[in-house]
Amino acid sequence: MTHRTGMFLLLGCALLAAPAFSEEGKSEAKTEEAKDAPKGETKAFEFGDEPKRTVTVPTAWTKGADRPMRLATFSLPKAEGDAEGGELGFFLLPASGTVEANVERWAKQFGGKDSVKGQTKVKTADGTEATVVELEGEYTAMAFGGQKPEPKKDFKMFGAIIPAKEGQYFLKLTGPKKTVEVAKAAFEALVTSFK
Repeated sequence: MTHRTGMFLLLGCALLAAPAFSEEGKSEAKTEEAKDAPKGETKAFEFGDEPKRTVTVPTAWTKGADRPMRLATFSLPKAEGDAEGGELGFFLLPASGTVEANVERWAKQFGGKDSVKGQTKVKTADGTEATVVELEGEYTAMAFGGQKPEPKKDFKMFGAIIPAKEGQYFLKLTGPKKTVEVAKAAFEALVTSFK
């Protein structure tokens, strides 16, 4: 084998090997991305008495113990950097005022009307029009049993008001800002799944 032929053979081998190496690298990168990506797995959750209502909830959200005035409570995992996780509460009130009055009440818990960052209407799975509200600010939870809760800075809430024949359903997702923002798409999907 001449020196020139050897060079061509080496160059040819290098060119043939390059695409295979490149594809292997891409394949490894895809595997890493898939491993790190959230799976978005959900489960149906039934609540209420008559009629029974159903929503779709992420499997990563944990159902908590029964609490007064609530149909259910879920805990959300905290986002990186947040001191605590989030909480989703389900409520049903037979007579609870207008949507505007309830949004105003929520805004007071976050420091006033400037805390309202958005308000939209969405259709649920049963065709009902729900109002979804986004609030941010210093959050003070409602007081129960004479205890005054401590205000919490940099908190956020997504709240949904869903009218029904048995009253108004309130779905309230509250927690540190980053934790709640991470859960935004899941909360919207939950509201639209209501039936």
